[in-house]
Amino acid sequence: MQAAPRQLSDLFEGLRLTPVQRRIAAHIVGQGPRAAFISSVELAERVGVSQPSVTRLATALGYNGFGELQQAIQTVVIERHAPGPAQAPEQNKMQRAVQHAIDGLQRLQLELVDLSTVERAAGALAESPVLLVYGSRTAAPLARQFEFFASKIHPNVRLLSGSRSELLDQLSHARELGASAMLAIALPRYPQELMELLRAAERSGLSVVLVTDTPLCAAAEFATAVLPAPVSSDLVFDSGVAPMLLLTVLLEALADATPSRSRERLERFETLATEQRYFVGK
Repeated sequence: MQAAPRQLSDLFEGLRLTPVQRRIAAHIVGQGPRAAFISSVELAERVGVSQPSVTRLATALGYNGFGELQQAIQTVVIERHAPGPAQAPEQNKMQRAVQHAIDGLQRLQLELVDLSTVERAAGALAESPVLLVYGSRTAAPLARQFEFFASKIHPNVRLLSGSRSELLDQLSHARELGASAMLAIALPRYPQELMELLRAAERSGLSVVLVTDTPLCAAAEFATAVLPAPVSSDLVFDSGVAPMLLLTVLLEALADATPSRSRERLERFETLATEQRYFVGK
């Protein structure tokens, strides 16, 4: 059982949950304060699972039953919604959105105390003769940015795009060329085509590094390594500040995984950029 969780998602992180348990956990996290006083029977009905499944989730987390899990949920909710110092002015919704993004970055900072998962993920991507990158809809710009920079330090980076059949064609061709790993980015709302591509990647034997907002998402089932970074959902459109920074961290680890190759390729790029006058002067 985890000690002193700061967020509801902290109750479930670092644990290997079944798909059913992941659905229950995701519902609890999504409900926020509303999940604090719901009964196990009502929770089961809302998620569409059996009541014993809810109890099994609680015991899998190390609690004696759902009652103890509910107390832990209530503790998190109460602490997060406790009033601040009397002198602190009330924030408007824009300020709250920025504050929640800052909170997300602080959580990411704590996660990066242990770099082992990031380093293993970067090593798998670096060793792949063809490095595949995929992100659709809201994740597409982040995937494109990662592909742009990764191509500076990896000799063969391919951004997957197009229709379902085109994606499967590209995946099959990359495997023929020796691809062994793929980076996938999954952000809310999780597109159906992403899930289909991940299933195909799993069938083909690819290692999947998944950057996502929560390790409880359904896409995590198909990942070899999951790198979570929270998304702020306070405004009309989500803010992916933390996932974007996590991808930059992953790029750094990718460069560190093959330092000689990275250095040579970066020096070659700088020489070309100077010769061709890519950039304006100061």
